[in-house]
Amino acid sequence: MMKERSDACIRIVIADDHPVVRSGLRMMIEHEKDLSIVGEAADGVQALAAIQETRPDVALIDIEMPGLTGLDLLREIRARQCETRCIILTLHDDAVVYRRAAEYGAMGYMLKDSAPRDILRGIRRVAAGDFYLGLSEAAEGRKDAHPRSAELLAVDSLTPSERRVLHLIAENKSTREIADELCVSPRTVDTHRANICAKVGEHGSYGLIRFAIEHRMYL
Repeated sequence: MMKERSDACIRIVIADDHPVVRSGLRMMIEHEKDLSIVGEAADGVQALAAIQETRPDVALIDIEMPGLTGLDLLREIRARQCETRCIILTLHDDAVVYRRAAEYGAMGYMLKDSAPRDILRGIRRVAAGDFYLGLSEAAEGRKDAHPRSAELLAVDSLTPSERRVLHLIAENKSTREIADELCVSPRTVDTHRANICAKVGEHGSYGLIRFAIEHRMYL
């Protein structure tokens, strides 16, 4: 049974074909006073219907579902101009998939085995309009992810302030959190983000987060 929550709560739909996963996410979310589950779905078709009916703030979407896959669902949500912000949940780190998910409008990408605090943080960050990319330590250090020489040169070209900002981005901190930590204005942080994107050849918040995480050890 869904608990009644304040209208100020972040409203969430969970879409995953595994009952155990849905149950685990439900138990985690129901303990949070600022989060409320307004719908669940066991496949992509049910998920699309639930999102259209309830218009949640955030949808947690399994990448592999019957009916419509997570990527298919993202395309349908975009086509219908739903304002729901979507987080892709997956069992595997896959750079190609999370790049494609970003292209289709996902604002978050997290592993199902992420710590509960990381999943909850991701939900709140995405609800606030930020991007959130969660990768495992294994993914960050995998052999095939070593940067190319051009990427290392791009990192070396950053100023000390830009490197500090990029390091905090790698920790999934928002613009406001970075501004508070560095005692600067959010506008200054935004300027640094734009300059970093230009230097490293990334476009948009999602690409910058991915770059920051993959190059964290060089910062």
